Amino acid sequence: MRRLLASILAATLTASMMTAPAFADDIVDPHDVLVEVGGDGQKAACGESGAIAGAGADGITVRRGPSDDYGYVDQLKDGTSVYICETRGGWLAVVYGDGECGVSDPIPTRQTYNGPCLSGWLPADRVKVTAG
Repeated sequence: MRRLLASILAATLTASMMTAPAFADDIVDPHDVLVEVGGDGQKAACGESGAIAGAGADGITVRRGPSDDYGYVDQLKDGTSVYICETRGGWLAVVYGDGECGVSDPIPTRQTYNGPCLSGWLPADRVKVTAG
């Protein structure tokens, strides 16, 4: 009987650990507008690149969608490099981070960006296009 109870308890704990995210930021809100990349087998998955400009001392907030109404993702300082993947209104869907982000080469099918870098939305007036 003890073994049976121990097995049930272990299975319950394991299942609850697997469904809980490690950090609150791992939760995707159904209202988030996820950054999409690719869709053209001949061009880079994100066709332009840029750098943060005019963000001020506190930096600029990366959002979960194309408006200030969306949640916080990150804060970027002036000079931070970004890949620009989409424009929507006055907002840019961007990918950024250290190292290779996997968006410089073509991706034939349009898809949600899943890393290894970070992604989100920035006001277009805070990004200076540097290439593309």
